[in-house]
Amino acid sequence: MKKNRFHLEEEIMKCWNIIDDLDIVLDSEDSDELVKSIQNLYEHKFQSLWNTFSEMVANGQFKKVEF
Repeated sequence: MKKNRFHLEEEIMKCWNIIDDLDIVLDSEDSDELVKSIQNLYEHKFQSLWNTFSEMVANGQFKKVEF
């Protein structure tokens, strides 16, 4: 499936969840394990975001618009 700006927006919004997730971890007794899990989770989310952006650039979806 060809990615578009809606896919990119969705990927960006998923990454914003890190703030809420970190708030949960700060209130947990098992914070060390949770931090490692969150690091892995967000590494995956940011890689997915980068892959979507790279695919869109390769497909020419960010061409300069002149008026």
